[in-house]
Amino acid sequence: MGEARAQPVPSAAHTDSLFRAGYADASYAAALAHVARQPNDYGALWRASRAETFLGIITDKHAPEKAEMFRRAEGYARRAIARAPTRPEGHYWLGAALGRHTRVEGMLTAGWLGREAHETTLRLLALDSLSAGAHGLLGKIHSDVQNLPRVAQFFAAGIVGWSLVRQASWQSAERALQRAIALDPEVMIFRFDLAQLYLRTDRETDAERTVRALVAMPVRTPADTFWQRDAAGKLENYRRDRRNTP
Repeated sequence: MGEARAQPVPSAAHTDSLFRAGYADASYAAALAHVARQPNDYGALWRASRAETFLGIITDKHAPEKAEMFRRAEGYARRAIARAPTRPEGHYWLGAALGRHTRVEGMLTAGWLGREAHETTLRLLALDSLSAGAHGLLGKIHSDVQNLPRVAQFFAAGIVGWSLVRQASWQSAERALQRAIALDPEVMIFRFDLAQLYLRTDRETDAERTVRALVAMPVRTPADTFWQRDAAGKLENYRRDRRNTP
């Protein structure tokens, strides 16, 4: 019998093509295979973080399992940053994973995660002031801070710092998200977060316009159908609640 041939290491292009085709699991498997063969490869590490983050977003698993997925995504992103601290992808996916992680933890843990997400976002902006992802992350952070009840904002300020709580406003969140859209109009998450901001501030017409544009966009990532479906659902729920309010 001949010698077994070594399996080729999946390329970044192959991983990306699977990801764009919507095959999140296959893209993740390819990224992990790449990391296993080349554990210090920057591109493989941030792509593994990307895939793990998206899987955590779209999965229907419970909060503890989702939290573990986001922790793994954070780990891959940290390793990527250690390999190339001045390149943007590792910082972006660390910020994205941390932001998502805050949604499945208790208030104290979420506060610490939110603080690191904000610090990571500021580092990314310092590296690249034209990073659409950085502006998108910043807008989402400001929107989430503003959406907290006043008592919760006071509690959060003790963790994330008063400067963030004072800087955050609906206006600053909207500006950052609109800047992200202007810099990269093909990324759905920016419009999703902007539509959510409009619903949080009772701007139904603006939310409807944003959701309509979002739903009309072509699907480019495994999470895009999730953003489209969830944005439409949030708008419908908002309208139903308005109709049922005396």
